[in-house]
Amino acid sequence: MQATAIIPARFGSTRFPGKPLADKTGKPLIQHVVEQVRKAQHIGRIVVATDDDRIHKAVLAFGGQSVMTREDHPNGTSRLAEAVQLLEASSSTTSHQPPTSSSTSRAMNPRSSRR
Repeated sequence: MQATAIIPARFGSTRFPGKPLADKTGKPLIQHVVEQVRKAQHIGRIVVATDDDRIHKAVLAFGGQSVMTREDHPNGTSRLAEAVQLLEASSSTTSHQPPTSSSTSRAMNPRSSRR
């Protein structure tokens, strides 16, 4: 059985603002995280859950999947819970094929109609 890994990533950290986009090696930190998760044996899908367009766009730029979540989450756990709900809603309204990065972006961006 293959699991879905959801990685919470927010830009507004008090200790290190913008950490997911930190780029000292030629690619953003969030890309390094996704690449490491890809090495896990039982992970079939990796989704980054973020409330920030910059992180969302960076993930799509390296071919990853991203889901846009609300900005008001008090912690990563509640962001993950919303991401699970969005992914379940998306899979129940589409075919059972994994969506592409760009279709995931459109289908799961609750703010996309405002942009």
